[in-house]
Amino acid sequence: WRALSLVSSLLVIVILAALWYAPAFRVDVPEVHGTHHLDAERLAARLGVTGRPVVVLSPRELAQRIEALPAVAHAQVSVSFPNRVVLTVQERQPLLVWHSGGKTWWVDAEGVAFLPVARTMPQGALTVQADTLPEGAVETHPGEMKMLSPEQVRALRALAKYLPAGTPLVYSRRYGLGWRAQQGWQVFVGRSLTQMDKRMKLYEAIAAWLQAHHLKPAVVNVASLRAPYYRMEP
Repeated sequence: WRALSLVSSLLVIVILAALWYAPAFRVDVPEVHGTHHLDAERLAARLGVTGRPVVVLSPRELAQRIEALPAVAHAQVSVSFPNRVVLTVQERQPLLVWHSGGKTWWVDAEGVAFLPVARTMPQGALTVQADTLPEGAVETHPGEMKMLSPEQVRALRALAKYLPAGTPLVYSRRYGLGWRAQQGWQVFVGRSLTQMDKRMKLYEAIAAWLQAHHLKPAVVNVASLRAPYYRMEP
């Protein structure tokens, strides 16, 4: 029995040494799936597993390393023998592109804003030109902030449906959200973005009246349904 125990111990040591040192059990290049805007090679490099023994890797710790990136909503890592590592990411999908203070933020459906991870404009994203960040915006991590509520994101996208395709929205801390109309004036609907059907009908009636009277104001404001106004001066 002692001899058998010694042989078994030596066998375990050999197996562990093989798992630790043998090239066949060291990770070559991890596989990356699910990327759209993020660079797969950079994500693979961030994992830092190339050349490491597969037996020492913790999938959860590796996933947390990727989830620390502001543009990543969720990450999953699987490790399997002999040396395979697979990373699957779920990126935050930018629905808004918010420009303010010389900085650009991408904003997802949850209102989480993060710095752009690609130079190209996200397909289908709505552009907002702002003089400042919206009230209540809070930085949660470097390069990431909670900018809007999910309801506000939905309201912004709902507002865009009333406008010609590709019309950028504007945001003013004083007047709230709006856009530049084709007639040349600025339109503001305020901050709440509720009762948009009534606001847009009211604005269309005001716009028709202005054109009928050959007036070209600087601002039309329908933030208050009871007290809309137009102003000739900026």
